[in-house]
Amino acid sequence: MFSLHKRMISSLFLFLSFISVLPSCGGGGGGSADDGNPASVTIQVSPRKIDSGDRVTLSIHLREIRATDFNGLIVKVLTPSTLGYIEDSATLELPESTDFTFAPRIVLADEAKYFLFYIDTALVELNNPQAEITFLLEGRRRLEESTISVDVDVTDSDDRDTFRTRNPQFTPLSTATIEVIDS
Repeated sequence: MFSLHKRMISSLFLFLSFISVLPSCGGGGGGSADDGNPASVTIQVSPRKIDSGDRVTLSIHLREIRATDFNGLIVKVLTPSTLGYIEDSATLELPESTDFTFAPRIVLADEAKYFLFYIDTALVELNNPQAEITFLLEGRRRLEESTISVDVDVTDSDDRDTFRTRNPQFTPLSTATIEVIDS
């Protein structure tokens, strides 16, 4: 009997040890750079409820970018497919820099779209390691309250062309909701 209890306690300890390591694997859990992510990230959608044909502004705030650790970042935004991208609306804002327009790579998936942005970390100021990506989406048709989410991964170069929806390696670090109503 004592041996059985000892094995159960040992198994429980092993399980708890495994669970405690999971948050440090770089995924989920609030999007903090302290959680093993390449940056702290938040996403905002404004307004969150629109009529069909209206536009929303998506803002992705990256802070605490670990710019010296990596050559680049791929910022992946997952949206419902009923939201359409407004051409040439994406901008990247860096502190003490001129904002500039840059285009996402858009990849269609089942009932969803991925917007992929590449940021060369050489552009990020070491004394103020933050950036903001802003772009517009249009509500093309009715959409019940749904989620827009963002993930950030490291990369050595702009490899957005290798992204595959079958294996998106997407762990939401921040989410926001959106709803499109009939006008």
